[in-house]
Amino acid sequence: MRQFVRVGLLVGGAIALLAAAAFLLNVGAVTALWPYQTYGLSKVFIASLLAAIGAPVLWIGLSGELASLPGGAGNILVTGGGMGGWALWRVLNGAPPKVLGFALVCLFFVLATAAMIAFARGLDFRDTRPTPGPVRWSFVLFCVLLLAIGTLLVLRVPDIFPWMLDADASVSYGFAFLGAAAYFGYGVVKPVWGNAKGQLLAFLAYNLVLIEPYLQRFGEVNGQARLSLTLYIAVLVYSGLLAIYFLLIAPQTKLRLTAAR
Repeated sequence: MRQFVRVGLLVGGAIALLAAAAFLLNVGAVTALWPYQTYGLSKVFIASLLAAIGAPVLWIGLSGELASLPGGAGNILVTGGGMGGWALWRVLNGAPPKVLGFALVCLFFVLATAAMIAFARGLDFRDTRPTPGPVRWSFVLFCVLLLAIGTLLVLRVPDIFPWMLDADASVSYGFAFLGAAAYFGYGVVKPVWGNAKGQLLAFLAYNLVLIEPYLQRFGEVNGQARLSLTLYIAVLVYSGLLAIYFLLIAPQTKLRLTAAR
């Protein structure tokens, strides 16, 4: 069963990363699967969400650290459940069949991730070293920020993003932030290094996709949108440096693959 789950994670992570690349390259056959209008950097942002899902999923499959599944699965559970619920609401209010298809896909992933959470219950972490203090407290900060931003987006408060968001984008992205908050929250309540690697990998992948487009956007906005973008870039830089140091530089926590038991 473990091997079957690991193969599924490897396939799922690879598909998510390929989809992220397709959104970055604006491959029409893939971007058309998103059922709403896209504005500004929306396709890049969707690519960052897919990369943030794919990177830790692929890592868990490679490393066999299956006890960390509930965190990432919780992310998809909240994100997919929220997006799927909103899409169903839109269908009830006259949205086209394409939106219904998207809702059904989201709800399928909700069921699949719920099954993963049930499977991973009771599994022990392979790497039980405690999460370093700076990482754990950063997770607390990220969780608070993501909860705040996600709530504002779901409530459709304007000027949270440095480009125009319609109701569909605002609510959908809001649930993505709330899902990420659940992921980092799990890292706070399960402070072992075998768990924290996934969160840091997710943020690193997310940052690598977004940082350059956001920096380029800086000269194109002003007012509240400029302030939001400044704060956003600051968080991206901080979280990126945190991930790079603890995953790639610090000798005690440097990322390594070990043979899975």
